[in-house]
Parts: sequence; C-alpha cells; structure tokens
Amino acid sequence: MAQTRNNTIKKVNTPNTTKKKAAGKAITRPKVDMNKLFPPWGSEEALNQTANKYATDIILAVYHDINTYCNIERLAGENFYNCQEMFFNMRTFTEGFIEREIANYMACVESFKAEHGEFQRVTPNSRFLQFVTGLGWKMFAICAHAEAFRRGIKEADDRTWRFMLQKIQENILSIEVYAHNRSLKWRNMIWIHQGYPMPGLPDMKPEIETYMQWKVDHPHHTVITLDGKLKEPTYNGKLQKHIDESIFDPKKWRGQKQDPTFRHMPDGSSANVGHACLLCGDPASCDCRVASRAGELVELREYPETGTGVRVLTRFNRGDILDLFVGELLPDSVEDVYPLSQCDDNPHTTPNIARILCTICPHEFGNWTRYISHSCRPSTSFITRTIGNRVVCTVEAIRDIMPFEELTVGYGDMYWKNKEFECRCGHCDGSGTERGLLTESYARGPSGPPLIESTVGDHFAKIVAECGDRTAVISKHQNDRATYSSLDARSNALARGLGSVGVGKGERVGVMLGNSMEYAVATYALFKLGAILVPLNPSFNTAQVIAALGHLEASHLLISAESNLPRKKPRSNVPLLDDLVEDLQKSNLESASVPSLKKIIVVDNSQGRVDISSYKSLTPYASIVSQITADGRPLPPQNLSPHETVNIQFTSGTTSMPKAACLSHHSILNNGSQIGDRMLLTPNDIVCCPPPLFHCFGSILGYMATATHGAAIVFPSESFNARAALEAVQEEKCTALHGVPTMFLEQLSMIEMKEISSEGFQHLRTGIAAGSSIPSEIMKKLHKVLNLTELTICYGMTETSPVSAMTTTDDPIDKRIYSVGKLMPHVEAKIVDPVNKKDILPIEKRGELAVSGYLLMKEYWAAPEKTAEVMIADESGKVWMHTGDEASMSPDGYISITGRIKDLIIRGGENIHPLEIENCLLAHDGVADVSVVGIPDVRYGEAVAAFVAARDQGSKTVTAEDIQQWVREKLSNHLIPKHVFFLGPLEPFPKTASGKIQKFKLREKAIALLAEGAA
Repeated sequence: MAQTRNNTIKKVNTPNTTKKKAAGKAITRPKVDMNKLFPPWGSEEALNQTANKYATDIILAVYHDINTYCNIERLAGENFYNCQEMFFNMRTFTEGFIEREIANYMACVESFKAEHGEFQRVTPNSRFLQFVTGLGWKMFAICAHAEAFRRGIKEADDRTWRFMLQKIQENILSIEVYAHNRSLKWRNMIWIHQGYPMPGLPDMKPEIETYMQWKVDHPHHTVITLDGKLKEPTYNGKLQKHIDESIFDPKKWRGQKQDPTFRHMPDGSSANVGHACLLCGDPASCDCRVASRAGELVELREYPETGTGVRVLTRFNRGDILDLFVGELLPDSVEDVYPLSQCDDNPHTTPNIARILCTICPHEFGNWTRYISHSCRPSTSFITRTIGNRVVCTVEAIRDIMPFEELTVGYGDMYWKNKEFECRCGHCDGSGTERGLLTESYARGPSGPPLIESTVGDHFAKIVAECGDRTAVISKHQNDRATYSSLDARSNALARGLGSVGVGKGERVGVMLGNSMEYAVATYALFKLGAILVPLNPSFNTAQVIAALGHLEASHLLISAESNLPRKKPRSNVPLLDDLVEDLQKSNLESASVPSLKKIIVVDNSQGRVDISSYKSLTPYASIVSQITADGRPLPPQNLSPHETVNIQFTSGTTSMPKAACLSHHSILNNGSQIGDRMLLTPNDIVCCPPPLFHCFGSILGYMATATHGAAIVFPSESFNARAALEAVQEEKCTALHGVPTMFLEQLSMIEMKEISSEGFQHLRTGIAAGSSIPSEIMKKLHKVLNLTELTICYGMTETSPVSAMTTTDDPIDKRIYSVGKLMPHVEAKIVDPVNKKDILPIEKRGELAVSGYLLMKEYWAAPEKTAEVMIADESGKVWMHTGDEASMSPDGYISITGRIKDLIIRGGENIHPLEIENCLLAHDGVADVSVVGIPDVRYGEAVAAFVAARDQGSKTVTAEDIQQWVREKLSNHLIPKHVFFLGPLEPFPKTASGKIQKFKLREKAIALLAEGAA
C-alpha cells in the first residue's frame, strides 16, 4: 500500500537521478512509433483515436456531473443560496430525458405493432435499447444525470458511441460505486416506470429492488480490488476513519495553545509562521482558500505491483493544485510507517533549517492523498505553501496527468538513501534511483506481491468461495460449461472415484486427453488428492507412452478412447492399449512393459465409433464419477505441503529428447497467478485457450492463470483448430486469446481468405503469444485484425514452471516484438558466458540465460546427472537454472531471446543467429513460414540451411534464388543460406507439443537430403 513520507521540507523535488553509461556506451532510448501517435489524417487509426478521445471526455463528464448533482442536492437540502432552484432544474432535465427515451421507444414499438402485427426489434431508437439491454437500467439511470451522456446518446457518431459503450462497460463498477458513495438517488428516476410493460427491454424491478451491500463513512474509504470486489482500508485490524480538517491536541504539543500551522495567535498577532499568501500576496493572515480539484474526482484502486493507489477520474494540467493535505497532528512519528512532515516555509525564521510544524499521520486518520503511490517517476509533489490563515501542504501536478492514470509522488534521491524502504514503482532498482542503466546482465523482478503459501487445492477453495457462481470452464466442442462451484463439486466427486481405484498422494497418474471438461475436472481432482498429474501428448505412439509411464513408474492412466489431432481424422487408442496391456479381455490389468500400472481409466469421446465394453481390464470414466450430491462436498484433509511435487511435465525437446521436470504446488500456483496479474485478468475476463492442456502453455498460462483470478477459460476443440478457435472467440465474446505464432498465422490466414468473418473480435484485448518470437508484421496484424492491442509475450521453459519473463499489456510495441519483457516477481536472471558459467556478461552482450527463484523445478525425475547439468549453484549457494537459451539484457531490464545455444551456427568461426535470418525471410511476401538450421560443411565447418514453407501466390512461386537474393539485399553475404529446402503443400514443420519447431529433426533431414543428392 502506498504510504506518505516525512521529508517535505519546503518542496519535495522530483528525483534527479544521475544517469550512468553502460559499458561506455550511450543508452538507446525506445523508438517512438510516430505513425501510432499521429496516424495519417482520415485513416482508421486516426478516426478511432479521435472517437476514443471524445468517448473519454464523455465518461469523465459523467463522473463530474454526478458529483455536481449530488453536491447541489446536498446544498439545496441545507437551504444554501439559490441551490434549490438549481437542483430542481437538474432533476427535471434528468427525469425528462428518461421519460422521453422510454416514450420514444414505446412509440416505435406501437408503430411496429401496427405495421407488422407483432413486436420486432426497434431501430429508430436503437441506442437506448442497446444501452439498457447491454448495461442495465441502473447504469442508464445513473448516467442519465450527466448532460454529456444525454447529449452523447443523441448526437455522438456511431464510432464514438461504440467507444463510449466500451468505456462504460470497462468502468461499470467504478461508476456504480462512485454514484453509491455520493448517495445518488437514481432509483427515483425510473421507479415510476416499473409498472408499465416494455417489450424487448429487461425488467427494471429487480434492479430497483437490489441494493448495493456497501456502507462507508466516506467515498475515499472504498477500494476497488483487482478481482472486482470492494474493501475498506484497515490499520491494526481496525477500520480507518476519514477526517476533513486538521486535528490538534494541545496535550501532545507540550502545552502549545493552538495548532502550530496557524499564521496568527488567538489575540490576532502574528505567529511568525509562513510568509506572504501564495494567492493574494498578503503578508498577514487572510481569508484565501484553495478549492479541491481532485478530492471528489478520484477513486481508490488496487494495482498489481503497488497495492492500493489513487486513480484519477479527470484530467490535470501541470501546475494544478489538486488538494490540500490534512491529517492528524502529532509531534513525532509514532507508527511503523513514514508520516509526512509539514514544515514552515518562512525562510526568515530559521535560516537553513526547516522548522517542522506538525506531522501528518495518515494511518488511523487521513484522506485520499495517503494512497498516492511513491515513485521515482512521479506525477505529483507535496509542496509546503502559505495560503490564507495557515501553512498547508499542497498536492500539485508536476506534469500533465491523463484520465484514469494512477497518481504517483516523488520523494527525491536523498530520501531513499536515508530510509530502509524499497521502492515498488517498477521503474527503479528499489532504491528510488531509476533503473535505466544496468552495467551488467543481472536483474531481479519485483518483490511483490507476496508469494502464495498454499497448495493449489486450498487456493482454489478460496476462489470458489469468492467466485462460485461465475463461469470457470467452457468446453465448446462438448457443449459443456461449469461454474467454479460446479467445477469444485465435480473434481471432488472424481477425486473420491479416483481414490476408490487406488489413486493416492504421490502416485503418478498419466493423463492423455485433449482439451476437455474431463481434463479440467481431473486436474483439480488429482491436485486435491496430492497425486502427481503427468500430462501425455495424445499424439504419442505406443513406444512413447510406454517410455513415459515406465520411466515414472506410473500407477494409473487416464486416456481417451480416441485421440483427436490437428488436421487429422480421430485415431482410436485401442491398438495402443492392446500393446500396453497383456490381455484387455481379462479382469485384472497386467502390463509387462509398465509393471507399475494398476488401472487404465477411459474417457469415451468417440461418439460411438469405439466400443470398449468388452475390455474388462479397462475402467470407464463414467463408472468412477459419482452424481450423488454428497460426493461433491470437500475432501477431508490430505496433509499436503505446497512444496511437494504435484505435476511432472515432459520438456518440449527442441534440441534433445524430452526429460521429466518435477513441479510443485508452490511453483505452478504462483506462476499462474503472476501471469494473470500481468495480463490484468479479472473475473470478467473470458480466455480462449487453443494451446493444449498437456503442455505448460495450456495448463499454467491458460488454466492456472484464469483459475487464480476467477476468470473463465474456453476450450474451442480437443486439439488446435483455427476455425473453432475464432468461432469460440466470436460466440463467447472472449477478451483474451492464447497461441503460438503458427496458430496466429493460420487464424489470420482464414480471416484474410474470408473463410471466417472479420467481425466479432471487438471484445478481445489481450492474450499470450509464446513458444517463439512474434515477427513485427504478425504483431501488427494481430492488433489490427483481432484487436489484440494488449497482447503479452511470455518466455519460459518447462523447468521454470514455466514463465520467468513477460511483457505487460502496455509495453511499447517494439518491446513486445524484440523482447520477452521483464522478469516476473521474485525471480532473478543473469546472462552468463556459455563456457565459463560463472562470468556475468556486460549489458546487451549475448550469452546463456540463467534464472533463479521460487519457480525452479525440484529435479528431473530419476535423472540426477541431467539435473546437475542445468541446475548449478553459485558461490553463495543459490541455485540457477541454465536454460540453454541464448539471450541478452537491455539497460532497462528487458530480456531478448536470440535462439538456442545449440541452434547457433558457427560458420568459419563466425557466430550466426538463425532468428535474424528467419525474421528477415518472414518479411518476404512469398514466405509463409521458415526455419533456419546449421548443417555440416567441409569448408566452413557449418553452413546455413533454410527450410521454407512457400506462400500460395498462384503461378508465381518463390525460388531458392529469390530467397538468397532477399537475404543478400537485406542482410550480409555470410548470412545467405547455402541450401534452401521447400516443404511440400501439406508437409508441416516437425513441432513439439507447444508448437515449437524441432530444429534437430530439420538438421537430420537436411543431412539426409544432401546425402541423397550426392548419391
């Protein structure tokens, strides 16, 4: 939580940080995309930019007008001069507007009835209909009090209206709480209409009769939390109180007779405090006052990194005095935080020494300014001023402050050096000094929020208690949905069923299913039991399944009757099971290849194509899932620890064979939670997740991230299907879409070829792209076509649970193209020499990325030598995971992945990075996809080979000479591919489960093709 500070001496200056140079080289500032800032006149971007500004102005006016209306009503009740007539006029305008909108709508209804004989949707008054059906009567009645809204619904163009609806939807809780806390009597405006039938409109009676269960003593004692709930601030377990003027207790001020901030004594003589009034210049006490600019146009919000902060609901210009800081007056700091000291600003009283007049302690008492988050890049400053009859502390804007921005305040360099406190602004190294210039490639992520110290099951129970009625899982291909309460009950029932067939704590259970409701339920059933979930790729053949289960000595296998694989017909798994089990007809399951195997549980997803009824050694899934309500109750305590292994994931294997990484409750739960935080997920989000659940992308970046935030996850199909994914986004109004670049490419292609409508993606805002880097051209298309303007980029590996670095939703576009973002909370990273792993490299120099923190796997299962190769302790004993990825670190802490160390091509002693060539070729119109590898070469040691998937361009097809000439023109001669191989029209790149191209297989293929050619 943001806290106030005690170093305001005359003026708290903004940080004047000394900017060092990194490795003797000037810092490269991020390039500003001028086309984005100032799009061409008349372009879609320019029109959207203008409409967005107009819509923002309207929403800001809604807050302002509601506040004004409530203030005038209060003054009218106090018989304040001329306020009764003013309030009467304002109320009449609001009532008249609502009455006219309803009357116009009903007139249209009657007209349509007369013409068509029945009710039809009304178009002449569609904005009223659209608003009420989409946002409800309550929001309509609240917004109707604002003149700007009344004009907007009638006069705004369609583009502005769409942005306006979107912004009201985004701020619906904020507007409702704002009106509630100011006692806006919105029900009075619509209750007289509730008895009249209005075809096509929702019933207003339930909204009128539903009251917000929230009572506070002051608007600034309401905090909107990250998960869309409300809370009151407390201190030492007690609710804080709000005060509107200073408190002075003479007993605490050694017998002083009056508040020491007053400029005059009780007898009228000067108190020798302060100097000339800032407003009128009067050297003596005067009656000048400063009106609050911000006090009534701010709200308290919970922010992911900084805790509770102040969100502005208007615009402020540089130099504006936002408010006066008032608080309890105490001579000393008596609490365990930093109060703000208010000092004398009279330079003549005590030269060179600031005289402290009082200490403002904002913990038990205080006002909204106590939540201004501290920062080394502040928007405001506390300044001591002489105004009117006292010396006050003002809050002043030191730059222009934009609508809905979080207010920040600076305390200066010296403050941070004198306090044992860590800055959490996200822009500095924790000392209040701008992080901008790292000198070596070492960084650490934020220290907050605290790590969750519970098991997955225990944390899930808390989410169920908070979000029980909200949708948790939507399985489109099964036409099945589950709320959090339903998912909890189903997983409890399945856990009991699994327990009845021998599944217990520590047992390894293979799960070979596609994305489905059964997989979603089984995940939490196994986690609650303390069993170890072992995801298996449904495309595995018999040898792979036997190798995986045998290596882990698995006791159970949960498998589907059919495997549905991308772009292939369903594959029956009976032949695989027949190879795995000695005799499927026998009652007792026996497996010579996996002796530890006790039970095989089969989910019938075949729609009658596969009959397993005669196989007595198999257990139908339906037979162990109870429908009895009592079986859905919580399980008894299982004595689980957050640090026990709960998930074993087989690594992707892009450069070598897969290994089994052991992950704990603690690592996957916290990683999923942090991923959701960085995406700004809330219970209102709906995440479409085409990536598979048998991989970390689907299970943690998708399922765990949504489940820790009360959001919904959508499974369009069992395996990736571009059409199903896009249709799911359109039908479910998804707000997020996950995928790897190849998935996004196929989806964009379908829209481009008009196989899928380009409409229906307006609800999308964010998502995750992972697996490999996103070329700039694809990123631009995702922004423009799918509205993924807040798309985030993740980097990780199975062994790190998996994400260690990630961009934010508002990172600059170049950071999301050329980097994987900054480190996650509680994570450290360094770039080391690939040979001498103890040497940390200078900033921006490429080397091997190593990470450390809570997210590290426990080990590779039964492979201590392999574990020791990658998990290496430094001199202090801290264990680092050496990723094998080549990376660099920028001065401001962004990490860029430039390839795998093993993928590096060494041609004649010169290092060549495949990614550089791949990005170059992806910009060629004739190239749909490409992968570059190094292959043996007699003269240079290694040569560059490019595997190209050509884009269909009719009669004109790209040639090897075109590819080589393109690289020659764009890059340099030594990067030109010596060998160019073209994939067939239906020939896919060999890929891992997560969609990464397996380069070692391409390398083997190139060597074989060249050998055939030589023969």
